[in-house]
Amino acid sequence: MARILFVVMNSVTFDARVQREASSLQAAGHDVQIVGLRRQPDDARTEVLADGVRVVRLGAPSSGGRTVRRRAASDRPAADRVHYDELEPPFPETRRGQRSGDVAAMPFLLRHSGAPLSIAWSHLRRETRDRRFAAALRRSAYDVVHAHDAGALALGARLARAHDVPLIFDAHEIYDQDNSSRRHRAKSEREAHTIARLAHQISGFIAVNDSNKAYYAEHFPRLPEAVTLPNASRRLTDVVDDGRLHAACGWPPDTRVLLYQGALNSARCLPQLARSVARLPEGWAVACVGPGPLRGALQEIRRELSPDRQRWLAVLEPVPAAELPSWTAGATLGSIALEPGSVNHWFASPNRLWSYPQVGVPFLASAFPELERVVERYGCGWLLPFPVTPESFSDVVASLSDDALARARDGCAAFMRAESWEQHEPKLLALYARVLEAGPRRVPQP
Repeated sequence: MARILFVVMNSVTFDARVQREASSLQAAGHDVQIVGLRRQPDDARTEVLADGVRVVRLGAPSSGGRTVRRRAASDRPAADRVHYDELEPPFPETRRGQRSGDVAAMPFLLRHSGAPLSIAWSHLRRETRDRRFAAALRRSAYDVVHAHDAGALALGARLARAHDVPLIFDAHEIYDQDNSSRRHRAKSEREAHTIARLAHQISGFIAVNDSNKAYYAEHFPRLPEAVTLPNASRRLTDVVDDGRLHAACGWPPDTRVLLYQGALNSARCLPQLARSVARLPEGWAVACVGPGPLRGALQEIRRELSPDRQRWLAVLEPVPAAELPSWTAGATLGSIALEPGSVNHWFASPNRLWSYPQVGVPFLASAFPELERVVERYGCGWLLPFPVTPESFSDVVASLSDDALARARDGCAAFMRAESWEQHEPKLLALYARVLEAGPRRVPQP
């Protein structure tokens, strides 16, 4: 039995991928503890999940004023956001690539950012936070440190060095090519540099799909070969629609729901989805469930709708990952629409790709490689025309017959039989067996 520490830069409550991996390792006999952040005042400092995994949340809740200002700024469209007129792979030239890891953090960030003072201040805040968290966690003993996402990698590497144990890096996304705005460019610079700088210390590397795996192999060759672990959900047979989604929205039980679940962030075509309510066929409605900065913008779109259509758009509070299937089961269709603004979106295979079919809900998706592969192979959804507009949603929905929806639900079942978490879980356990046997990676730092 190994003592495993997961490091996550969120509250853990809504992170289905982290909880799923921790549950698998716990069931295999390991002792798993997840360390996350205390984002809200009602976030418990300690918690034990149903499978016995322990969660510890460090830090203080975000400052109310700062959070409100940041969300208000995020609600407004970025003045320099890139708009795409053609559907093509967004592969900008790699700016610095792996060699960026040869440069110390502060000189790199000051040189390659448009706002050096702001970047320096952010770096100092993160460094201070990581030192404080590392000091609080050093009193416990671990056999493996598992860092989820680039934001947790620096702290995970610090803890792995302190305990002289292997470090596993779980890349939920591709971080280094987001050019959609100045803020995102600066963040992608920082996260790419962190990965490149710490690649020599990483003993095990996880990517979410084969496209991401190939990208990292080309652009970060110092990383070990990735193990592909998608955002797959477990197969469920006992989840039925208990009416909670319709009740929360105030809709009749026979209302057909086009659902988006996940973070309410930009580049996920949420304004287009919300505005499609004005054109959807009679008896259809749109629900958006999740946390995120676009909540205010979606509410504003709701107020812009005609009075007779406003009630058919609902923006609901986030739902804990353990309860989400019961909410999703009330939907007729799901949305996995994305803008092609970054390599990460182009190669995306998000949690929603499984959480909809998990309960028999087909979906509408952007025609990107990983999404298109699933739709064409299993017939569990439909591809949206580009560019995604309110009409894209309403026209596809209007074209669907009851027979087409029934066939797509059968496709959902076929997809889950072939690509559920049960099919991928052995790869996670094999990675841990290999890393624990080999010990910490001993590669000279560049």
